Amino acid sequence: MEGKEKEKEKEEAKRTMIMKINKLKETPQEISQEDAKRQEAYNMSPRVRGGSGSAGMGKSSSVRLNCLCAPTTHPGSFRCRYHRRNSALGIQRILSSSTLAAASLSPSLLPPTPAPNQRVRLIIMAETTQMEIETATKAVPLPAKPVFKPLKAHEMSDGKVQFRKIPVPPNRYTPLKKAWLDIYTPVYDQMKVDIRMNLKSRKVELKTRADTPDVSNLQKSADFVHAFMLGFDIPDAVALLRMDELYVESFEIKDVKTLKGEHLSRAIGRLSGKGGKTKFAIENSTKTRIVIADTRIHILGAFTNIKVARSSLCSLIMGSPAGKVYSKLRNVSARLAD
Repeated sequence: MEGKEKEKEKEEAKRTMIMKINKLKETPQEISQEDAKRQEAYNMSPRVRGGSGSAGMGKSSSVRLNCLCAPTTHPGSFRCRYHRRNSALGIQRILSSSTLAAASLSPSLLPPTPAPNQRVRLIIMAETTQMEIETATKAVPLPAKPVFKPLKAHEMSDGKVQFRKIPVPPNRYTPLKKAWLDIYTPVYDQMKVDIRMNLKSRKVELKTRADTPDVSNLQKSADFVHAFMLGFDIPDAVALLRMDELYVESFEIKDVKTLKGEHLSRAIGRLSGKGGKTKFAIENSTKTRIVIADTRIHILGAFTNIKVARSSLCSLIMGSPAGKVYSKLRNVSARLAD
């Protein structure tokens, strides 16, 4: 009998424990989430609170008049700046209650609390990621620009030798013999270019060497020899080797005006003047050198200076007096000096 009574007591204790557990499980299910949201929004609504009892009377009239809250009570409805904070608090309360209810129903939904070893690992991983981000954001210095030495003449042409050939007119053959050393010295020593006279073809040949510093030296030497063949003096032609932006321009009198016989000879006389006075005046004012070889005219100088000298020579060919040309040259020379 005593054994049966003990068993009955045990069964009753089990039943009471099951009833308590069922009550705890049923309490969060009885109040649904939607009911909690509606009740919270209803409580947070300013119009409901303003119109109900002493709480509404406690508010100031200015706040109630300026309230622009929506009359709806569902969560997410518009709230004015006076009641926005209260609505946010209500949403937080609803969310916290919903999460607690879900956790009571299924405890597996809650995030697992990390073990102390896992916490240390997470902290170390966060620090390493921060270090990686910092190292990636640091500016990497750019490499230094490479410095290349200028190529020599034979290197630019892939080791091929470059030539220039300048023909010698018959009237300049004898002056070339007399002034050969004066031509040979600056070309060979200064420009580092080989030069020779081909007697069969009657041409001056120029050739680059392995120690030629620049390719332009070959063209400068060719211009220097060509200027001497046109009739310029060696001291004037040497300027082509030592200075840049110097050119030689040539034109004929018939290019400006077709003249024949005595008219052509008078035009040549106007260009040179008495004892070369007009030619020297144009040269000194425009800083150029002029050679009048029969009907051809050669001008050596800079581009702008050649343009001024050519315009004055053309006006003389057209028949304008020398005095008028001198007055124009004075004005132009003053502009060039400025």
